[in-house]
Amino acid sequence: MPGIKFGMDWLDRLNDRDACTLSNMVLDGKMPKPTWPQVTQVSDVLLGKHPGRTSSDETFLFATIGIVITDTLNCYEIYKQCLDQGLGTWVYQWKEPAKV
Repeated sequence: MPGIKFGMDWLDRLNDRDACTLSNMVLDGKMPKPTWPQVTQVSDVLLGKHPGRTSSDETFLFATIGIVITDTLNCYEIYKQCLDQGLGTWVYQWKEPAKV
């Protein structure tokens, strides 16, 4: 069975009720609280302190909580795909930008 690792923006969220499904499962006693190497802060992976996946058999699940940039990047990718496919409706909020 392939290994599963979890990445979080902040490990202390495992103590917060409703922070994410993983924290609820831990707090409800449905799974033991994961520790390194099963869970790591994504910043540690990005900084090279800990690896993410170490083999193609592993699954790395990332819980994004409070990281707006991931929402922005995902929305931009969806926006680009809609433009490429001619989907959507242009909505104009003003005729000219406000003069500040």
